[in-house]
Amino acid sequence: MQMLEELKELIRKLISFGVSGVNIEDGKGDKKLQLEDMDYQARKIQLIKETALTCGVSLFVNARTDVYWNVFNESYIQAEEAIKRASAYREAGADGIFVPGVHENNVIDHLIKHIELPVNLLAGKDTPDVKELTKLGVARISSGSGPFRASLSLIRQVGEEFLHQGTYKSFSKNIISYDEMNRLFLEEV
Repeated sequence: MQMLEELKELIRKLISFGVSGVNIEDGKGDKKLQLEDMDYQARKIQLIKETALTCGVSLFVNARTDVYWNVFNESYIQAEEAIKRASAYREAGADGIFVPGVHENNVIDHLIKHIELPVNLLAGKDTPDVKELTKLGVARISSGSGPFRASLSLIRQVGEEFLHQGTYKSFSKNIISYDEMNRLFLEEV
């Protein structure tokens, strides 16, 4: 019960900051890749929606299910579990479902046809391109931490090149000019 009270307080704070939507995931974040109990997760979603309404806000809840990052081994089982969870989360008030880890067109198509919420996917090296995902009916494509991790990879490459070769080529090709940087940061939106 303590956790649900803390969740209510967090939602109130987020709303006071002007937040209009949240993601809530059912992955527990542990190395065993376990999922939260579906009914408990649905209760959290319901609590988020109710708390937002008491604050006079229609908060968008994007419910993430980590079934494709979980211990399931077969795509069919993963898809059916994602559909089952999406249905429970929709009934609890979720406005969208986020299913990271899906890359096959036929599976994406199956999820789109059986999930009664806008489906969101995570972009990755094996994910179909935007045109294909749009054709399949995907509502949102998230880049997640990909651009940040790519930036860190370049920083590591720059450091290794500087340290081992004493050269600077990796950070001197295809870079944004000073003028463009200034425009990005100084231009009014």
